Amino acid sequence: ARPKATADFLTAIQTLPEWLRDIAVISDHIQNILNHKIVQRFPTMILILDFVFLIMVIVVFEITTSQTIDHFFDPSNNTATSPGLVFLTFVAGAYFLLRET
Repeated sequence: ARPKATADFLTAIQTLPEWLRDIAVISDHIQNILNHKIVQRFPTMILILDFVFLIMVIVVFEITTSQTIDHFFDPSNNTATSPGLVFLTFVAGAYFLLRET
């Protein structure tokens, strides 16, 4: 009895106790199911987008916070934070917000 690779089946595996889940994912059938799911285009695209947006958030957040701190605490610094970088931060936040709903 080989169950189909549905979302319910994969969710059921995730809800197993950790010790049982560790044993279950060693199974050849479950490894084949996971391999089949990961090579599909849409889930792989989502994983790549998650990676790109996470890197973008880390880099842009570091740059904008440095610029803002320099602007607030250095009276001679008249340059404000780049609006484009702030916009990118909001775009990434919107992506993750939509991704979680």
